[in-house]
Amino acid sequence: MEETDYLKKLATVGSIIPNEYIELNQLKFLYNQYKFNNNVFHIILNPTLNCNFRCSYCYEEHKTGSFNEEIMNRIIKLVEKKSSEENKIQVAWFGGEPLLEFDKIKRLTDTFKNICNNNNCLYEAKIITNGYLLNAKNIKKLKDLNITNAQITLDGTKEYHDKKRCLQNGEGTYEKVKNNCVNILKNNIKLTLRVNIDEDNYEDISNLFNIIPDIYKKDVNFQASNLFQQKENLNFYLLYKKAIDNGFSFNDSSNRLIKCEAATPNAVTIYPDGKLTFCSLAAEEGNFFGNLDFDGRIKVTNKELYYNFYSVDPFDTEICNDCVELPMCMGTCVFTRFRNKGKCTKTAGLSLQDRMKLHVYNDKQFKYILK
Repeated sequence: MEETDYLKKLATVGSIIPNEYIELNQLKFLYNQYKFNNNVFHIILNPTLNCNFRCSYCYEEHKTGSFNEEIMNRIIKLVEKKSSEENKIQVAWFGGEPLLEFDKIKRLTDTFKNICNNNNCLYEAKIITNGYLLNAKNIKKLKDLNITNAQITLDGTKEYHDKKRCLQNGEGTYEKVKNNCVNILKNNIKLTLRVNIDEDNYEDISNLFNIIPDIYKKDVNFQASNLFQQKENLNFYLLYKKAIDNGFSFNDSSNRLIKCEAATPNAVTIYPDGKLTFCSLAAEEGNFFGNLDFDGRIKVTNKELYYNFYSVDPFDTEICNDCVELPMCMGTCVFTRFRNKGKCTKTAGLSLQDRMKLHVYNDKQFKYILK
């Protein structure tokens, strides 16, 4: 392939642009258009903070208790209100370990689906789970609950995973979680395979690529994360490159205009006691901005926190505006930016150049360039 064809391809996908083009203005427009989009309402539900795992790095408090009837009724009222105003309701089940409250998930989902159906509103759901309780019976039920994606964590092969992600009694979880990951894919549910990486397990991670049968790898989003990036500056380029060689696609979420649902005011995270926050990281530091009223309306009780948080954007510092990585970084995690008052804290483990090379490498017709 000629170099001119390669450059045309990069121009087509927006990796290179004319010198005279003012990209920043377009970026601001698209960012605000997405941030204040009222077509979709995101609800992150934490039915419990309790968990059957005791992970070595977990920041969550393993509190007992779960949604009571009053809280569930208020959540239902919220869905009734929002489904009559929006085109889509997207629910993410989180925790704690949400599957400890599977019965309540089923009860709420059945109600949500009926409400959305009556209001001509699309209903979608995903789940963030440790995967241990996803037996064959529960996996089949996920599809009835409109859950199309499950995020599960494996921190390397058995030796490393079982040290970091064990049960309360210290028993290992690797074999069961690994098998459940494959069974999820067999039931046509997409898998986000998250891997927490540090210096100890970095070399071991590529061994995970063999646990997924080749036929299902196209339905797996491999997601590397370094919880200790500030201390251990690991680069993920070779790891992602090897993942592509093993049949996985490079689906870089860093290309999204909004880093996660927490960045938009058309989203809410609800804790077991009914308190409202932006995300689990915000909740860990006590950043709750309100609660649900009896009729399901969002009641903001800490207006200063609420408006300060949603006033944060990636264009509020000159350093970011002048940074070549802004279109892909977009200010990184919005809560981290809020907490650090706009200070740059990139922790992705991939440079802009690395990301561009991986996108090219992922495109089979250009793969030879980076061989």
